[in-house]
Amino acid sequence: MKKLILVILVLTFNFQLSTMNCAGADDKVVIKKAKSAMAIDGKLEDWKGYEAIKLNAPEQSTNPDKDPKDFSSVCYVAWDKDNLYFAADVTDDLVSCEDITTSDFQHCDYYRFYLDMGNNRNEGSGNMDDDDFEFVFTPSGPDKKPMVREVSKAFGGEGHGLDLSKVKVAAGLALPDKKGWILEAAIPWSMIGTTPKEGTAFGIKFITGDTDQEGQREDEYIWGDMSGSYWQDPTKFGSAILGQ
Repeated sequence: MKKLILVILVLTFNFQLSTMNCAGADDKVVIKKAKSAMAIDGKLEDWKGYEAIKLNAPEQSTNPDKDPKDFSSVCYVAWDKDNLYFAADVTDDLVSCEDITTSDFQHCDYYRFYLDMGNNRNEGSGNMDDDDFEFVFTPSGPDKKPMVREVSKAFGGEGHGLDLSKVKVAAGLALPDKKGWILEAAIPWSMIGTTPKEGTAFGIKFITGDTDQEGQREDEYIWGDMSGSYWQDPTKFGSAILGQ
């Protein structure tokens, strides 16, 4: 009888852990340190050996019936003494990036990269403050170049007035066996007010959106908590720590 109870408890724990991992109840990422500066060239050669953060499961999408062949992705993060690096490998059957009117490229294909550098998202505030950042990247634009904005002010934050020319961004076509795009970025630590070291912790979140022929966003994939105002609430962020 005791063995049966133990088996039930183990199975229950494993189910709860699996549910957390899928639903984003306790998303965590350890960010690996780059051995040398990452090449920001719209390719993924430098990202071999880095953890792939998946945004491709039905339970991560605002449209559970979304076909991953239509739109899905994985992304990566890394760091060195100068930069926080971000990359995305996106499957996308149609790239659409014509919206430059909305503050956050709402009706483009995009990747949103959120940071809570104060690591205080658990203090109960549902609004962004002066240590929260929301970088939005698109793989293309009206001039066929990738675009970037920092849009925390549009979602309740104070804004930062950043010189985004200091953010290195590159985009490229995905691998030949699938349609889509690749995006890479290097964000200087000085821009986000942080001196990095192993063990530095902060809040983090990833959201990617799909826009197709009608020029209107269809749906999103979300890494982390999808409840409430997940797109602007720092309490819905996951956690990151700088590793070796």
